[in-house]
Amino acid sequence: MKLSRLLPLIGISIFLIVLLNIDVSKLVRSLLDADILYISLALFMLIPITVVKVLKWKFLINSYEVKYPFFELVKAWLVGFSISMITPARLGDISRAYYLKDKISAGKGMTTVIIDRVLDVFILFVLGIIGILSFATYTEFFDMFSTVIVSFALFLFVIYLSTKKSLVKAVLKPFFRKLVPERFKGKINLTFHEFYRGLGVMKRKRKQLLISIMFGIIAWFLSIFQHYMLTLSLGLDVSYFFLLSIMPIVTLLDTLPISFSGLGTREVALIFFLSFLGIANETIVSFSVLLLIFGYLSVGLIGFLFWMKKPIRLKS
Repeated sequence: MKLSRLLPLIGISIFLIVLLNIDVSKLVRSLLDADILYISLALFMLIPITVVKVLKWKFLINSYEVKYPFFELVKAWLVGFSISMITPARLGDISRAYYLKDKISAGKGMTTVIIDRVLDVFILFVLGIIGILSFATYTEFFDMFSTVIVSFALFLFVIYLSTKKSLVKAVLKPFFRKLVPERFKGKINLTFHEFYRGLGVMKRKRKQLLISIMFGIIAWFLSIFQHYMLTLSLGLDVSYFFLLSIMPIVTLLDTLPISFSGLGTREVALIFFLSFLGIANETIVSFSVLLLIFGYLSVGLIGFLFWMKKPIRLKS
């Protein structure tokens, strides 16, 4: 069994350890006592959040001067999100490109999805750095700030190298020759070249990129408002701006390829941050469970239903 398939078990193990160190009965009681009004508002917020995130992706697709019905893009985005829930580092998002294949090539479709994800991570890093600066009075955050800065620099460096087609081709060529079956080589090679052609188009469409970044920022502020509704449902004394400061880092940890949907890493990160406010671990984990339900499971279920209606068939 490949090591990469075992990595998500780390997050599950961390989550189980967290549960073993708290009073689970208090956790359940906290969830059962959650205010239904705020829960309903959090559920409603999924609509504008999804719409804005799809618009962010749509403007990248518009770089190719093709038109897609908005609702079709919504369905494709939801399906991709659903698949990403069960794949480390949310790699399942790439499946969105499949639903664009009627009008643009698979390679160009992948370009839109990958740039969409890169912009997400870029925004999270920037907001995360700003957020950590708000904790400057705590000496415990100096090491975290340094780690985030180094990680951000590494992220930008890797993205820069990834834009160099000849370099990427040279690195991947030995793996391509040895690991890819002969019958797939032609299609994968074509997708590779189409991906970089699409990237070239994106470089010339800076306006589309800027608009996408704007929508990404708006989506994030809406998401934080949803998170704030969830804290209110539990009766937590947590301000909107505190959540705005900590959640980018929490979400970045969600993307690590050691868990499914941030299970385990999210709980540990929230316990670390919210412990500064004197909140009990059981209540913090309750908040994390609500984030899992309203940030992942609810959206993923809708995406799964759309996938059932139009599943991805790689052989078609």
